[in-house]
Amino acid sequence: MQAIVSRGRRKVFRDGQSLQQLVDAYNAHAGEPIDIAHVRIWELWLKAGWYLAELEENGPRAHAEQLFKDFCAVLRRAGA
Repeated sequence: MQAIVSRGRRKVFRDGQSLQQLVDAYNAHAGEPIDIAHVRIWELWLKAGWYLAELEENGPRAHAEQLFKDFCAVLRRAGA
């Protein structure tokens, strides 16, 4: 899947335009268009779910802390 989306680049969303290119490609084939805000909301939902699952399974250990930091990073990118 990575090769399809990123064409093998490791830091696909670092150049500032890659996420918009992904959204544009999706919208070219989607029935209902999305924008970057939609992507950020889904990313937050996924990160929150992974964090909560880790807490339920293992409690507040190092991996849960990293997942929380990842969630906060998405919030910052979203401009919250």
